Amino acid sequence: MLAIHSLILLAKKKDSYINTKQLAKSLGASENHLAKVMQILSKNGYVSSIKGPTGGFKLSINPEKINLKEIIELIEGPLIPDFCPFFKNCNPKDCIFGDEIKDYADKIIKMLENKNIYQISKKTNFDMKTD
Repeated sequence: MLAIHSLILLAKKKDSYINTKQLAKSLGASENHLAKVMQILSKNGYVSSIKGPTGGFKLSINPEKINLKEIIELIEGPLIPDFCPFFKNCNPKDCIFGDEIKDYADKIIKMLENKNIYQISKKTNFDMKTD
């Protein structure tokens, strides 16, 4: 989710470069962890970066073309339709919630495929911290 939140902030700032320190402060995240996430996003072409005191990151892809599922899978690995939101190694056949949890997992995956960074950035009040 750190990657998604970072992309939302970058979408809100469009053409501005935002450095890791600013992003980490706004997200309440570790700079080191965020730097690793941003490196993955950069390596995969979602953001571009420049070094130096005025450097940072900005989106390099139209935020309307970045769906939430692809970002989650980039960072966490594939979301399979029988994933369990509560326990990573849960076998869906033995799930205490029964087959119903698979239906919810399918709906979550479809929702993540149909939502993009632009949509989320426009409907949320989430923004950069300025203090």
